[in-house]
Formats: sequence, C-alpha cells, structure tokens
Amino acid sequence: MSEINVHFVIYGKYKSYIIEKTILDYNEEEELDNLKLKTIIDGVEYSNTKEFAEIEYAIVDIQKQLPTNIQIACCQSCKHGNFCPFGNAQNEIFCLINYNPKSKMDVVDIFSSPAYEKLPKNELLFWCEKYQPIDDDYVYNDWTYHFKAGDDY
Repeated sequence: MSEINVHFVIYGKYKSYIIEKTILDYNEEEELDNLKLKTIIDGVEYSNTKEFAEIEYAIVDIQKQLPTNIQIACCQSCKHGNFCPFGNAQNEIFCLINYNPKSKMDVVDIFSSPAYEKLPKNELLFWCEKYQPIDDDYVYNDWTYHFKAGDDY
C-alpha cells in the first residue's frame, strides 16, 4: 500500500487528504495494476466500487461517490491536463498550460512538434498551484465525459 497526498476543493477551498493506493495484482506483460483507492474525508470513507486496471478510472469512480461540494483537484481534473493522442503510459498526463487547444487536431499538432519533448509530464493525481477545473475549453482527457455521459467505463 502506498499513500498519495491529494488536493480536494471543498466549498471552494483547497484541503489535502491522503488517498491510499493498494495494488491487488500486477500484470507485468501489460504493465497494468488491479488497484483499489481509498480516502477518508470528514470521517466518511470513499473507495472505488470495483477493481480497476487503470488508476484513471479508479479516480473517476471515487469522484462520482463524493458529495457535489467536493471535487478532486488534480492533473486529471485540470483544464491543462491532456493525454497524449498517440497513446500514453499508465498514470501519465501532460500539462498544456502554455497552449490553448481548441480540438483534438490542435493537441495532435502539439504532440507532433518538437515542443512535445518539453511538455511537463505528471501523474494523474498530481496538483500544482496553477490548477483550474475543466470548463468549456477543449481538453484531451475524458474526465468530463465520464460525468456527462454517465458511463460505467
């Protein structure tokens, strides 16, 4: 088990809590974990409802359980956090804070240029002081899709 210090926005204010990450199984060939995330906020425990092979979906699952006044503040839920359109590694997201992509093709152009090598790369639950929640601007990650579509991954 490992512990990750994660930021949450609660009633508009940032507060840090620990999320415990437990690897239940590791598939070396596919480099995927079956994992469980758990956090306790104000005495209430939240954990993903099933095992996930990718941390991305476990984070979304936890967010779906949280009250509407509590949001996970991390690269995955940030308007600057974008996945690589050519495929990305497990638990990897890129910060496009210095860009303003309007479409997937804009993101493809960024990742096709020499600028790609200089993009900040983070883990999904990473947080920095430049965090901004995803709004109506384009972002190449599926955070809002999971909430708008109501999918079950």
